Amino acid sequence: MSESASEEHPGEPDGGTRPRVFYVMGAGRSGSTILGVTLGNCEGVFYAGELDAWLARSGEPLIPGPEGDAFWADVRERVPGAGELYGREAQRSLERSLALLRVHRWPARRRLRSAYRRIAQDLYSAIAARAGADAIVDTSHYP
Repeated sequence: MSESASEEHPGEPDGGTRPRVFYVMGAGRSGSTILGVTLGNCEGVFYAGELDAWLARSGEPLIPGPEGDAFWADVRERVPGAGELYGREAQRSLERSLALLRVHRWPARRRLRSAYRRIAQDLYSAIAARAGADAIVDTSHYP
């Protein structure tokens, strides 16, 4: 991560630094979660869980608790504009493997794609900054 930080969010990388992302894709119950947890125990690596559900859950943690709530609340603050994609539309139109074959979702794909890319990049950067990590592990099950 960069030595310099933004003034608004101390510890946040300045615009040019992006975290490495280890994307572990596997079928449910295939061991992808345990691999993600294992990688997340390496120095400078943070296991973020299945991030494909982040927008669908409106950035709320799957398992509530004071530490997790505070972590994800800070991440939400660091991802400007994410609210425009909260809900299941982006997940169904862009993230699901069959989305390409669903012709009726093509207009939504075109409309959402640019914002989705920006928000995904901001999400990874925000998680890395908040966790103080150089790399993020995402074990989503969808390509």
